Amino acid sequence: FCHYAWSDADARHVLERNPAHCAFESVGARMIHWWAACYARTGDEKCLDYAQRMTDKWRPVQHPESGLVPDFFGAVASKPGAPMPPGEWTECRGASLASLAYLDAAAELQARDGGAALASQLSEMAEKMALGVARNSYDGERRLFIEHLQLDGKPYASAARYTFHTQAEKDEAVKRDPLMAEVSVYMGTGLYRNPSYWEHCAGTSIVYELSEVARITKNRELIERCGRMVNDARDESRKQSGPFTEDGCWTFRASGHYIKAAVSLYRATNDARYRDIASELANREIACLNTVVYPEW
Repeated sequence: FCHYAWSDADARHVLERNPAHCAFESVGARMIHWWAACYARTGDEKCLDYAQRMTDKWRPVQHPESGLVPDFFGAVASKPGAPMPPGEWTECRGASLASLAYLDAAAELQARDGGAALASQLSEMAEKMALGVARNSYDGERRLFIEHLQLDGKPYASAARYTFHTQAEKDEAVKRDPLMAEVSVYMGTGLYRNPSYWEHCAGTSIVYELSEVARITKNRELIERCGRMVNDARDESRKQSGPFTEDGCWTFRASGHYIKAAVSLYRATNDARYRDIASELANREIACLNTVVYPEW
């Protein structure tokens, strides 16, 4: 993330390299996808080179065992021209988005001769990363996705955003400074409960992204893990009494993500259970439509 400028007169970048800027893994992955799509349609070798160079930036920092990658490069004190090191933690939302974007890019690259080698690299990275998120991020007992992990998959306990990890942590801080009562408690996003502190809608897209990676790769472990997530999502949806959760967040987006996830798993397995889950979730949201009136919407 940074401010950006471009000189049409010189057709060159005018942005000064600065370690205060932040290069996110999901953005890099989507840029690889766009360059791959451009190469597939035009055969422009420059686009293939851009995609390969961005892949070469992220492959070395992917953990060899967990498959996780840092959330970013940079984001340190501003000093133009100084190094932009990789971050120390994984943001599971970004890693999940990146894994699916890699497969989108691989699909484009397979459409033209010359893209096979990079497609293979990206497919391998995507499968490992999605497995890392599924294995380490989802807490089945609490039915939430831990927001930040160390690169080896353990929970990242240091401050990474502007919230407390637990209520006990917040209570201690409030004793020292009453203003801390205004700060939210947030460890991760639940399937319907425990919403993200910046959202008006419940749920997470991670379930869908992992399920779509499972469909494409046919990875049995990933299919099984995503199946448990989708089953949990259905159970959590049955606890909802209307179009808003007990936290006052919309349910429709969460249900939409889990409907798509269930359809992906149905396509991967041909198991009618997943089709039925998608239907149940859709029917729940349809039934809620007539219950929403102004000013609640």
